[in-house]
Amino acid sequence: MRSKWVDFESPLANSIKAFVSYKRSLGKKFFNEEKNLRLLDHYLVEQKIIHINNITPDIIDSFLTSRPRKRARSYNDLVGLLDRFFNWLVVQEIITKSPLKTKRRRDTDKQIPYIFDTTQARRLFEAASCLADSSSALKICEPPVVFSEAFHKKPLWRDDENLLNWLNTL
Repeated sequence: MRSKWVDFESPLANSIKAFVSYKRSLGKKFFNEEKNLRLLDHYLVEQKIIHINNITPDIIDSFLTSRPRKRARSYNDLVGLLDRFFNWLVVQEIITKSPLKTKRRRDTDKQIPYIFDTTQARRLFEAASCLADSSSALKICEPPVVFSEAFHKKPLWRDDENLLNWLNTL
């Protein structure tokens, strides 16, 4: 059973309150961020950190490790919040440098796109050509032709000249 949260208790307590108040004065709700700062506060109390200068990069890293996040975005949100908080402490001259040295994770949890082989692409184009068209928009080119051209030419999208040449061939 969880005990009810009362107030911030770590050496960062007053700073966290001031930071949250500052963000709310800017019109931000800051509810989830406050919850994450509560977790940091609770962690620092558990680790028996009694002075703000005792907060090291290792302590922050162990806090992040103690908060497992499956998605890179969730992890990066937490790291970003800590980055903003500690940078704010530096600007307020409460600490001289940020103890956060952790880098954000690359967003690798997205699905890998499916690549069609020639047979699958041909079947997809044939199925698309059989679909009924209820739109009254002017047709410049039939979709299967465009897709077929794109599939067979395999343009290099990052190369502007090749892209323009490819578009001009349609």
